[in-house]
Amino acid sequence: MQIQLRNPNTIMKLSRLGSFHQSKLSFLRSFLDEFKDWEYKNDLFDLDEHGYGTAVYSFKKKKKNLFFNMFCK
Repeated sequence: MQIQLRNPNTIMKLSRLGSFHQSKLSFLRSFLDEFKDWEYKNDLFDLDEHGYGTAVYSFKKKKKNLFFNMFCK
Protein backbone atom coordinates (compact mmCIF):
# COMPACT_ATOMS: atom_id res chain seq x y z
CA MET A 1 0.00 0.00 0.00
CA GLN A 2 1.44 3.35 -1.05
CA ILE A 3 0.36 6.49 0.84
CA GLN A 4 0.95 9.86 -0.74
CA LEU A 5 2.35 12.37 1.72
CA ARG A 6 0.67 15.73 2.06
CA ASN A 7 2.55 18.98 1.47
CA PRO A 8 4.38 19.97 4.71
CA ASN A 9 3.73 23.65 3.97
CA THR A 10 0.04 22.94 4.34
CA ILE A 11 -0.02 20.65 7.35
CA MET A 12 2.76 22.29 9.39
CA LYS A 13 1.15 25.74 9.64
CA LEU A 14 1.03 27.01 13.21
CA SER A 15 -2.72 27.52 13.02
CA ARG A 16 -3.16 23.82 12.26
CA LEU A 17 -0.82 22.72 15.05
CA GLY A 18 -2.91 24.29 17.82
CA SER A 19 -0.49 27.11 18.57
CA PHE A 20 -3.34 29.51 19.31
CA HIS A 21 -4.78 27.35 22.09
CA GLN A 22 -3.68 28.29 25.60
CA SER A 23 -2.60 25.61 27.98
CA LYS A 24 -1.62 25.72 31.63
CA LEU A 25 2.00 25.62 30.51
CA SER A 26 1.83 28.35 27.85
CA PHE A 27 4.31 31.18 28.36
CA LEU A 28 1.87 34.06 27.95
CA ARG A 29 -0.64 32.60 30.37
CA SER A 30 1.96 31.99 33.09
CA PHE A 31 3.58 35.40 32.42
CA LEU A 32 0.28 37.26 32.84
CA ASP A 33 -0.61 35.27 35.96
CA GLU A 34 2.73 36.15 37.53
CA PHE A 35 2.72 39.86 36.67
CA LYS A 36 -0.96 40.79 37.09
CA ASP A 37 -0.46 42.18 40.62
CA TRP A 38 2.84 43.95 39.95
CA GLU A 39 3.22 47.73 39.90
CA TYR A 40 5.10 49.05 36.89
CA LYS A 41 6.44 52.37 35.71
CA ASN A 42 8.39 53.78 32.82
CA ASP A 43 11.68 55.07 34.24
CA LEU A 44 13.22 56.15 30.95
CA PHE A 45 11.77 56.43 27.47
CA ASP A 46 14.17 58.07 25.06
CA LEU A 47 13.35 57.06 21.48
CA ASP A 48 13.86 59.17 18.38
CA GLU A 49 11.36 59.62 15.53
CA HIS A 50 12.61 56.38 13.95
CA GLY A 51 12.10 54.31 17.11
CA TYR A 52 15.78 54.05 18.05
CA GLY A 53 16.98 54.70 21.58
CA THR A 54 16.57 53.37 25.11
CA ALA A 55 13.61 52.47 27.30
CA VAL A 56 13.70 51.27 30.91
CA TYR A 57 10.69 49.82 32.70
CA SER A 58 10.64 48.74 36.35
CA PHE A 59 8.25 46.26 37.94
CA LYS A 60 7.66 45.87 41.66
CA LYS A 61 5.70 43.38 43.75
CA LYS A 62 6.15 43.43 47.50
CA LYS A 63 9.91 42.99 47.94
CA LYS A 64 10.65 41.83 44.38
CA ASN A 65 12.04 44.30 41.85
CA LEU A 66 12.55 43.62 38.16
CA PHE A 67 13.97 45.95 35.51
CA PHE A 68 13.69 45.67 31.73
CA ASN A 69 16.26 47.60 29.71
CA MET A 70 15.55 47.87 26.00
CA PHE A 71 17.98 49.24 23.45
CA CYS A 72 17.27 49.77 19.79
CA LYS A 73 20.08 50.92 17.53
